[in-house]
Amino acid sequence: MTARFGFLEIPDLRAALSEAQGLDPAIRFERARFIGTRDLVVPKRADPALGGWRLSLFAFLYRNSVKIVDRFHLAPEKVVEIAHQIEI
Repeated sequence: MTARFGFLEIPDLRAALSEAQGLDPAIRFERARFIGTRDLVVPKRADPALGGWRLSLFAFLYRNSVKIVDRFHLAPEKVVEIAHQIEI
């Protein structure tokens, strides 16, 4: 299944799945678990790529980025996030 959303739309994944044609009616989305990924950014110990104001700007933007729960309108208790650690 492919769900398409516009640029300014807030994707509601549960609603899109509920309205999908041809899915098994026995599927209960209220009992479903959703798995997502995110990047966990940590500073390098030696020779960091970002420093000074660039690191501060990146940290601000990273903290304010949208979380999967908010982005796809999912209940937090229904989401499992797997983080990938990236050194910068």
